[in-house]
Amino acid sequence: MYGRLCDRKGRSFGMGTASASVGIASLGLLSAQLLGNGVILTGAYLFTGLAYGSLPVLITYFCTRQYGTRYRSINLGILNANGMVTSVLGSWGGGVIYERNGSYTAAFYVMIEISVCALVLWKMLNQGLQKEIKYGTDKDTL
Repeated sequence: MYGRLCDRKGRSFGMGTASASVGIASLGLLSAQLLGNGVILTGAYLFTGLAYGSLPVLITYFCTRQYGTRYRSINLGILNANGMVTSVLGSWGGGVIYERNGSYTAAFYVMIEISVCALVLWKMLNQGLQKEIKYGTDKDTL
């Protein structure tokens, strides 16, 4: 789905949508926690899956468009290494927060803050992409 989205709308739109999906998922998880609502939890899980599933596609798409294909295998290895670090830190950090507070509510607030940071970074990157497109150094569309 995200591969098709990036092909049709451009990488900037795909990256923004993925960042927004993380935020929606985080808000949904927080709402489900506070309200004890299983329907909201199911929707939040769907957005979590969409956001997580977008990463391999967006990393590959961004890497190829940004750095070309010559060293793609090395670049993809470096960019995909983030999963090793974030899965350990996220699980560990969530566990620490749960042990200290007895709830994942604070962890969901952290996730929301991270998604807001991701949206800010996407906006900054989008400005750079607009300049590349304006001056003809990138063939991608916004």
